[in-house]
Amino acid sequence: WRRVAEKLPERSNKDCRKRWFNEVTGGLKKGPWDKGEDDRLRNGVQKYGYKWAVVAQEVGSRSGDQCAKRWNHSLNPALDRSKWSAAEIQTLIEATKTYGSQWKEIQKRFFPGRSTNDVKNRFAFSDLFTG
Repeated sequence: WRRVAEKLPERSNKDCRKRWFNEVTGGLKKGPWDKGEDDRLRNGVQKYGYKWAVVAQEVGSRSGDQCAKRWNHSLNPALDRSKWSAAEIQTLIEATKTYGSQWKEIQKRFFPGRSTNDVKNRFAFSDLFTG
């Protein structure tokens, strides 16, 4: 994959490999997940942990990246899904003054129980009201 990437400016060997397996070879679903896929993902994580390539084989219709994102942003039962408090929203607004849109960094430092997507989406929603 390194040699392929050398021929494509601004693409890493990882970019090329992902593109090949996720899009060029086909067979992977895009769009909303169905209940069966979610169930197979939960089962795969229970069996194999966070070995996403192996979990993806268990799911059968999604890539390792898709499985990791679905788990980390939606299905992980450890995610904090409670309502955001006013103090948390204020912390989020202040954090963006320092870290900008570095959502992963903000999530890690200030909201470790929430998903990166939840942090980003909460800011987008609160930004509508705070200007």
